[in-house]
Amino acid sequence: MLDNPWSLNLLLIAAGMVTTVPLLLFTAAAMRLPLSTLGFFQYLGPTMMFLLAVMLYGEPMGSDKLITFAFIWSALALFILDALHTQRKRRRVQVTSHQIQHGAK
Repeated sequence: MLDNPWSLNLLLIAAGMVTTVPLLLFTAAAMRLPLSTLGFFQYLGPTMMFLLAVMLYGEPMGSDKLITFAFIWSALALFILDALHTQRKRRRVQVTSHQIQHGAK
């Protein structure tokens, strides 16, 4: 590191800070978000990269990439279906408990 020019050393230090700041912001946001929301956002990253690569940069699409993203999108669909199922179940329980407390109409 002492043999490198100062400009390169400063660039390496800046690269470390540029990498650290988004990770700290992600950590702060992750502590405030429900895990289900955070999990959903984890699926968005690869999909956005895929769309950028194919549509903006003209990346060729092979069958290997399509299979990989089919797995990602299938997992996302399962995640959404499970979240919807859980949400409906909670609503049914809330309605039932409300009816029990206030008398069925």
